[in-house]
Amino acid sequence: MTSPAVIDLTFLGVPVRHVERLASTMEIVARLAASGAPEGTSILADEQSAGRGRAGRAWTAPAGTSILLSALLRPNIPPERLGQLSFLLAVCVARVVERWTGRSAAIKWPNDVLVDGMKVSGVLARVRFPDGGTPEIVIGIGLNVTTPPAALPTGAASLLCLTGHEYDRIAVLRDLLTGLETMYGAFRQGDVTALWREATDRLAYVGEEVRIVEDGRDLIGTLLGLSPAGALRLRLRDGTEREVWSGDLVRGPRPLAT
Repeated sequence: MTSPAVIDLTFLGVPVRHVERLASTMEIVARLAASGAPEGTSILADEQSAGRGRAGRAWTAPAGTSILLSALLRPNIPPERLGQLSFLLAVCVARVVERWTGRSAAIKWPNDVLVDGMKVSGVLARVRFPDGGTPEIVIGIGLNVTTPPAALPTGAASLLCLTGHEYDRIAVLRDLLTGLETMYGAFRQGDVTALWREATDRLAYVGEEVRIVEDGRDLIGTLLGLSPAGALRLRLRDGTEREVWSGDLVRGPRPLAT
């Protein structure tokens, strides 16, 4: 792990550690957390060799073209509220995307930020309870900033692709960190009513019939929205409603054949 020049950024009062290349920001922050690092410990990488999104999927990008950030949170809140966090993180990212591009951003359950159906960002929140105490959360955010079209997988986009403009990645990150701190303050205080309404309003494919792969099974139903705790609400074809806590939304927005 190599270190470039220091950047003048903090998160929750802790300086952001900036490295050129490492395996995974989330893994490094998790190790630092286990060794007693303070809340707010964060790492920004220019490049990752083993970055992973949900279900172990690779997240790769040319060096210096994406925000690759992980940070440590230790909120003293009831466990049942933790399911909201990844969506609130996605709201923060969606706001940044809109401010810098002027394009509307949506949230695809459970962790993607989309513009015109194209993925520009993914967020993760991995939770553990050391010794059964206060939750320890490592968040990860990947945001394509100046990634060129040729370096992006099918169905993905970057701020550069969306507008044709170059961006100062650190300036975009500074904006993102400011929003994250504001959101996290509200989250710790339990004052997220407006944020949760926004998360629900931004949810992609509401009213559409979608397929979700959950534990190797397909669930097909109409996407109704989010539960207050963070589950996806589906109305199945037999008319029953179900809350889904994990899985992959692999089809949408076009209705499935009957």
